[in-house]
Amino acid sequence: MPRLRHLTESAHAGIIARAGTLSAASILLAACATTSPPKAAAPSLSGIARYEPVSRPGEARYALQSGQTSNAPTATRWSDPVYPPALVALNLPTQVLLVKLVIDTEGHVTQVLSNAGSPDTGGSHAAAFLDAIHTAVQDWRFDPLRIVTWKGSGPDRVLVSTRTLPYSLEYRFTFSVVDGKGTASSGRSR
Repeated sequence: MPRLRHLTESAHAGIIARAGTLSAASILLAACATTSPPKAAAPSLSGIARYEPVSRPGEARYALQSGQTSNAPTATRWSDPVYPPALVALNLPTQVLLVKLVIDTEGHVTQVLSNAGSPDTGGSHAAAFLDAIHTAVQDWRFDPLRIVTWKGSGPDRVLVSTRTLPYSLEYRFTFSVVDGKGTASSGRSR
């Protein structure tokens, strides 16, 4: 009887071993069947926004009197506008907007006025681009415009008064999508 028991145990062990091997093979085949190919990463799309000051002949300016000087309005802090992310995938043609920035006596931008002569001011997506401009310029800072009045000349010149005045500057903002991506850049050196 011991021999029969040994054969039975051996038969059971072989069946169990084969069943285990078949289960492992089934699991491996199932894993292969359910594994999907890796998905391609969605392209990262962004647009390019550029801006530059615009100077027009005959533009209204403060008139300096004899003995007065003024400083040139200069941006001291600025951030680049961001191309509206929701519009990048539309691959719109280049958008150009002209705006007038009104700067107060502290050098803060207080108003952004869209220019009716701007090529894309009336476009269907103009509001999104104007919002991007508003967001960027809210943190811009400029040197306040100062008009200094002097009496005399040369080494005998004496400071009479300094007035700080509000002023406006016109800027051209250009928004583009290039090869479906890009970075916002001012094109200005810092």
